[in-house]
Amino acid sequence: FDAIHTLDRLSLAQKLAGLAQARGSLPALFVQVNTGEEPQKAGVLPGDLAAFLRDCRALGLSPAGLMCIPPEAQD
Repeated sequence: FDAIHTLDRLSLAQKLAGLAQARGSLPALFVQVNTGEEPQKAGVLPGDLAAFLRDCRALGLSPAGLMCIPPEAQD
């Protein structure tokens, strides 16, 4: 596969960082953001995104972008 679209927690980022070191590369990474802050959905909350990105970069990961799924009834 070419991309991982569901990077949404630090434990996963740590595992991916270990794989990146072992393999020398990773597919493109996209951080999953829970834009509607819906409890039934996974994803980083918008208010936690900047800190999560800092943590990912500190692990040597470079997310390519965000994957956001808004609430169904919103644009």
